[in-house]
Amino acid sequence: MRIEIVPVFEDNYAYIVICPQTNQAAAVDPAQADPVLRRVEQLGVDLCAIWTTHHHWDHVSGHEAIVARYPSLEVLGSPNSGRIPCLTRSIGDGEQIALGSLRFRAVATPGHTLDAICYINDRVAFTGDTLFCSGCGRLFEGSAELMYQSLNDKLAVLMREDTAIYPGHEYTEKNVAFARSLTPADAELTAYGERIAALRKAEKPSVPSDWSTERRFNPFLRCQSRALAEAVGGDVGDPVAVFAEVRRRRDAY
Repeated sequence: MRIEIVPVFEDNYAYIVICPQTNQAAAVDPAQADPVLRRVEQLGVDLCAIWTTHHHWDHVSGHEAIVARYPSLEVLGSPNSGRIPCLTRSIGDGEQIALGSLRFRAVATPGHTLDAICYINDRVAFTGDTLFCSGCGRLFEGSAELMYQSLNDKLAVLMREDTAIYPGHEYTEKNVAFARSLTPADAELTAYGERIAALRKAEKPSVPSDWSTERRFNPFLRCQSRALAEAVGGDVGDPVAVFAEVRRRRDAY
């Protein structure tokens, strides 16, 4: 499979997923039509679908213009939303999605929003605003318990160590700085932050990450860690409460 990263707005990413056997492509969260359409035309691929991770404007604003150019597109999203423009197919939790010879699974991951979906196979995961590199989305509609379960129960079961993580935003540098504020003595985390800072200084994307890296450095996946629990004054036996406190501190960071 081929994945093209398309920067949109100030810090969003849209993605073009391409099946090399069939040349069919899907656009993930094409929030701005023009850069996505330009890249589709440059690549010469057959755009046949839009995959929507959730309804927020900075993920769906390009739908109408893209569908106007490609009227037969299949637009996928959550059946619980009613807020996704041009939706043609409501997909349920665990539903299989085909793109040429590629196969993905839709995974409902409520927390950031109640209609959040991740698109996952054994190699990659498009996580929208549910899972960022070294972070997770704000809890606009869901609860800390819902988001904790989405990340640490649902996604964790499906990920391989080398699964590539493609999130909806370029937030990694600030996320790592926040993680370092919680556990400043973590030398590996410091070194990781320096690598991310070098990438961003060179104007290169910090994505994708991978599940192994996230398990090591993402504080929202480490709420059962004694070091992290102690850092936020929490109880290692209550990881949801630790998660809630980490999220509260990140919101104020």
